[in-house]
Amino acid sequence: MKTRSIVYAALVAAIIIVLGLMPPLTLPFIPVPITLQSMGIMLAGSLLGKRDGTLSVSVVAILVLLGLPFLAGGRGGWAVLLGPTGGYFFSLASGCFYHWLFK
Repeated sequence: MKTRSIVYAALVAAIIIVLGLMPPLTLPFIPVPITLQSMGIMLAGSLLGKRDGTLSVSVVAILVLLGLPFLAGGRGGWAVLLGPTGGYFFSLASGCFYHWLFK
């Protein structure tokens, strides 16, 4: 893996984290908020491709599981997996990978 690929993956991971700082849009009839991080994940797949984009999103997912509050609303840690957004959290990297396949 080249240094340029690693730097691009880190920059897109930082963009995904910054998009997570934006306040989520919560609707009263669904428990899952609408966030801008979804756009960042699709952006990673579009800009970096399937391998580097998935690496970038996986880095963000690992940092969240370590307890850093990088998800929308300042959430992080293993408790995210037990809430209503747990299924979405598992599909972060695969969403980036499959977005690249179907663009």
